[in-house]
Amino acid sequence: MRNHDVEYGKEHCDFKVDSKYVFEVGGAGKDFRQMAGIKDSYVFADDMEYPDGAKLPLWLLGFAE
Repeated sequence: MRNHDVEYGKEHCDFKVDSKYVFEVGGAGKDFRQMAGIKDSYVFADDMEYPDGAKLPLWLLGFAE
C-alpha cells in the first residue's frame, strides 16, 4: 500500500498495517475470538452489506464478487 506497511499476520490475524492495525478476513460468522484483547483489530467479513462496529463488509476492500 502506498505510504503504509502491510505485513502477513503471523499470529492472531491475516494481516497487519503499520504494525498497529490487525485484520482478519472470513465469512459472515467470523468473530473476534481469535483476536481477543488485541487493540485496533478488525474483521472483514463476507455476506455483509453494512459495518457493525469493528466488523466490516469485505466489499469495502474490493474483494467481493
